[in-house]
Amino acid sequence: MKYRSITYIICIFLVFIQPITRIAKAEDFDIPCIGESSNSGKKVGGFICLMGILGSPFSFGATTALCGGAMIVGAASDDQSKRCATKVKVFYATDRDYTSSHSPKEKYGINRSEMTYGTCDVNIPYKHDIGEIESPFWKQNEDPKKHFVLLNVDRKEKKIFFDELAARTRHLDNNDAFVFIHGYNSSFEDAAKRTAQIAYDLRFSGAPIFYSWHSKAEPEKYSADAESVRLTETNLKLFLKEIISKEDLDEIYVIAHSMGARALTRAFGELARENISGIQKVSEIILAAPDINVDIFREQIAPHFISSTHITLYASKNDKALELARRYNDSEPRLGDISEDYNEPYIFPGIESIDASLVDTTFFGHSYYGEKPVLQDICRLYRHNLRAHERVGKNGTLNEVKANGDKRYWRFKNMEELKGKICS
Repeated sequence: MKYRSITYIICIFLVFIQPITRIAKAEDFDIPCIGESSNSGKKVGGFICLMGILGSPFSFGATTALCGGAMIVGAASDDQSKRCATKVKVFYATDRDYTSSHSPKEKYGINRSEMTYGTCDVNIPYKHDIGEIESPFWKQNEDPKKHFVLLNVDRKEKKIFFDELAARTRHLDNNDAFVFIHGYNSSFEDAAKRTAQIAYDLRFSGAPIFYSWHSKAEPEKYSADAESVRLTETNLKLFLKEIISKEDLDEIYVIAHSMGARALTRAFGELARENISGIQKVSEIILAAPDINVDIFREQIAPHFISSTHITLYASKNDKALELARRYNDSEPRLGDISEDYNEPYIFPGIESIDASLVDTTFFGHSYYGEKPVLQDICRLYRHNLRAHERVGKNGTLNEVKANGDKRYWRFKNMEELKGKICS
C-alpha cells in the first residue's frame, strides 16, 4: 500500500500540477525509421499513472527517454534524442558463467555454464549517431551523456523471463522480436550494447533479444572461441525453439554475426529438419559477415537451412577479420568473404547475397552490419518486407548486379549516393 500511495501522489503531481510533464508509451508514437522524426506523441499521463497505481508491468522491454521533465516510454523521436539520454531495455539468454561482481559489465564471465536469462538496461547518449556505439578510449571514463553504458543486468528465473517477454509484446501493436547472436571476440557487455544500438537505430518497436555464448572476448583466443561456439549450438537450438513456441510472438527476425552465424545456421538447420511447429514465425535470418567455411555451408548446412525462411547474406571484400580467419583455417574461404574467383559474394539458391564492400567501415571492416547504410537496408527489409530486388532504384539502397551465369546478387550504392536516403 505504501508503494501505491507514493505512486498516487506522484501521478497527481504529474497530471495536475506539472502540465509540462509528458508520459507516453510506444504505441502513442508513429514510430519513425532511420532519419525520420515523429510529431505524434500524445499526453497520456493520467492513463499511465492509473496503470501504475494498479501495478501493471507496463514498460517491460521498453525504451525510456528522460529529459526536460518528460518521460517517454517507447522509441524517442529524432528531436527528443538530440536532447535526451535514452535507456533501452533488452532481453537476454546466455550460457556464460554468472559472477558475483557488482559491476554490470562483469556480471557474466567467459566460461561455459548453465543457461540463464534476464534483462539489461543500456544507456544511449543524446548525441548518438546512427550506426555508432559511442565509447571512450578508456572504459573507466564512460559518461552516460556521451557514451553507451550498460546500466544494469537483472537475472531472472526462466518462467519470469518469458512472462515478461510476453508482457512486453502484449503492450504493443507489433508483436515481433529480433534475436541477435554475436560473433568472436565479444563480451556480454558488447552484445548488450550492440543489441540496444540495433533496436534504437532501427526504431524497432518489438522485443530486442540477444543470445550471448561464452566467447573469451580476446582477439588472440580465436581457436577457443571456435570451440565455444560449437559447444553452444544445442543451447541456442533449445532457446530458439522456446522463442518460436511463444504464442505472443508473431514474427521473429534473427541477426547472426561472424562466428555466431556458425551456431545459428546449425541450430536453425536442425529445427528446420525437425519441422518444429511455428518455425514459419522466423521470417528473416540475416547472416552478417559469417565466419563459416563455404564448402561446409554448401554441403552440410544449406540443404536444411535455406528452405525454411528468407535469408540475407551480407559480405565484404574489405573484411580484414575474415581474411585473418581464412588464413587461420588453412586458407579455406569464408561465407562472408567475396569470392576471389568471381569477385562477387557467394551465391546460393534461396539466399539474397549482398556485397557491402562500399560501406564505409572501421579498419577491420568486420562490423559493418551496424553501420548506417546497412541498417537502412535492414530497415526496408523489416519495416516494409521488401526483398532485395525491391530495394533498388532511385530511393533504394542497392544496385542489382548480374553474376556468373544466370545468377544475380546486389551491391550497396556508394556512400555519396546513399546520403540522404531514409527508410520511410
